[in-house]
Amino acid sequence: MLTRLGNCFATSGASRAAFLASSSIGCSKWSLTGRTPCGTSYSRHTPPAPVASIAWRPRRPPRPSCRAMRRPRPIRSRSGRSSARMVRWQIGSTITSSASPSFRRVVVATNTITLQEQLFSKDIPFMRSWLPFDFKASLLKGRANYVSLRRWNRYLNAPSRRADGSWFDDEVKFKLRMLVFLAQTQHGDRSEIKLNGFDDLFWLRAASTPDDCLAAHCENFKTQRCFYWNSRRAAQDADVIVTNHALLLADALKGGSVLPPHEHLVVDEAHQLEEAAVEALTMRVGEGELLESVDGALTWFRAAVGTPSEAVRRAAADCRQAVVELFREIRTVLGERQPEIPVRPSREEPVVIDAANRVVPDIIGLSKLAAILDERATALRRALDDAGGQLPMESNPHAERELDLFITQMQSRVDLVVHALLQPRPERLYWLGTERRSGRPLVQAAPTAAGRELQERAFAGKETVVFTSATLAVADSFAYFKRGVGLAALSTHEMVLASPFDYLSQALLCLPTDLRELTDPGFLEQVTTVVGDIADAIDGRTLVLFTSHLQLQDVAERLRVRTARSHLTVLAQNLDGTRRQLLSQFQENPHSILLGSSSFWEGIDVPGDALSCVVIVRLPFRVPSDPLQRARSASLGDPFGQLALPEAVLRLKQGFGRLIRRQSDRGAVVLMDHRIANRTYGAAFLEALPRAEVHVGHADELAPAIAQWLTRGQNVRLPSRESGLRDFPHVEA
Repeated sequence: MLTRLGNCFATSGASRAAFLASSSIGCSKWSLTGRTPCGTSYSRHTPPAPVASIAWRPRRPPRPSCRAMRRPRPIRSRSGRSSARMVRWQIGSTITSSASPSFRRVVVATNTITLQEQLFSKDIPFMRSWLPFDFKASLLKGRANYVSLRRWNRYLNAPSRRADGSWFDDEVKFKLRMLVFLAQTQHGDRSEIKLNGFDDLFWLRAASTPDDCLAAHCENFKTQRCFYWNSRRAAQDADVIVTNHALLLADALKGGSVLPPHEHLVVDEAHQLEEAAVEALTMRVGEGELLESVDGALTWFRAAVGTPSEAVRRAAADCRQAVVELFREIRTVLGERQPEIPVRPSREEPVVIDAANRVVPDIIGLSKLAAILDERATALRRALDDAGGQLPMESNPHAERELDLFITQMQSRVDLVVHALLQPRPERLYWLGTERRSGRPLVQAAPTAAGRELQERAFAGKETVVFTSATLAVADSFAYFKRGVGLAALSTHEMVLASPFDYLSQALLCLPTDLRELTDPGFLEQVTTVVGDIADAIDGRTLVLFTSHLQLQDVAERLRVRTARSHLTVLAQNLDGTRRQLLSQFQENPHSILLGSSSFWEGIDVPGDALSCVVIVRLPFRVPSDPLQRARSASLGDPFGQLALPEAVLRLKQGFGRLIRRQSDRGAVVLMDHRIANRTYGAAFLEALPRAEVHVGHADELAPAIAQWLTRGQNVRLPSRESGLRDFPHVEA
């Protein structure tokens, strides 16, 4: 999408790609031409059309033409790239070439660090190989990816002991590995050291953070030994910066102080941008963080000055007590049935702190405890300020700055609790919930309209903004995406591009006709039987995607019993290793069944024979109890059609897209949700999927049909797509 923020483009399509660009062109510096599938040519002299458009012919490389390029060359499709990936680089390259010779900086932002590193190490060199001029490129990650030497030295000298006084062996080993790592690294990047188990938690103790950074006052900054600031310096000199959504959003939230000034922006994996914005704008605080702030300030004061004064010790103890009492009451509200609250709170269902709930006695009680915490935090801050005269300024000239950092961090965390329970801000949603893994209670806040903040903070003022993804469009419409990122009211140019894959010959879509209801006690047993039969028939090579981790665990247990005496291996997310470990094992051992939820629906790339079947257990609708989902739904005339359905459709397209990653790949996708057939909205899901071969039949027929189709390919006689879809009258064949 192109807007006169400047120009905004976007691309989409796992089976098709989409390209969005604004028709309000005001940037006459562009000197490029292109041709749409309809044959219309565009150039800088043809207002008000988009400055550039790129056509895609299936299985042929796209050919953007740039007048600024002295020796135009076709972009060649790299094995396994989706059309969206190629369009991204066509557009990005066009921006690059159009800006020459007076180069203006381009920022490319991906959602994942893995893809960020891939673009920097593979695609940037590829672009250099065909551009007629050279350029400087820089890889820039978020703070937490770089070690802070000042924080590391403090952490290194802290005892690695458990509460009982015994040595924490894992932490000691981590510190030893870090000493070796720091003796060798030039960038201090966590991707250069392999982290396992508790290492992620240990890393955070030494990683750079904005709350504990002295910036120009730090000796490591002055001597250019700070890894984070060194990466920032390199970015200042770069023409192209490859970063991620999180850092792009951090830059937007901090008024452009994180990234160098830039005129052009390419957002890859753009379907994730709204979610990333919500995550960046969401604030959370738990009992542990508040106690850490209080205890951290006291511990630092004790180390820097010696024994704190009686006033400081008393104020810290009072503040600590207020934190403990507040969160004890929050656990009660979350853990017990409260009939006064409209929706029963539980670990699965958060309590929204809105106008209706603020008059409920339990919420009033929490508000009183929050006020006490605010008073005691203020008293502790004053006590620490009064004790500032004792700071050893001669031996540590930054002591006052370091103490201010602790106080500021503590106050910001207390402020979140105060805003949630006492002084809510407009256009913010506040709720009490629990952390999914630990179950610990949290106070949380997020904007109800992240898209508006995206448009105002991240896109406004840019000359060109490009959005690319394999899944931006629903039924060839970008309305859902545009609304989510705040561009609904802007004039945009939109294009849907075809896929390089021949799905009719590469993919088989299986639709069982005798599926049990999702609430039927026998449904998960049926899923287990279908998955087990398929895995037996094709010797593993199966990925099963869930929307519920509890269902994943249930099926994993059943499959382990079934495969106990076979050569098949069951790999389950969060049960048998990390995401990266499971993917590595799955690719190394083809006789595997991989069970995943959430993060496995996208961003995983298993080409070739290692993956031959994807089983999707349920349509990926978001949990309706999600507070933000409720808030968004309340502002829409048709919340299901405008929000829940398109979101789930795009998610299903991502899940389907795990199957075909190369033009030589072949495989099957099985949809186990009966709603595909007996709900009218099932058509929206099926019509959004690539036009694959279809097999419709009983669940017990799937395994042999898939095995035969994979083994003999085109020689297998299956019903035509048209006859196969007769049981789905609401879908066009």
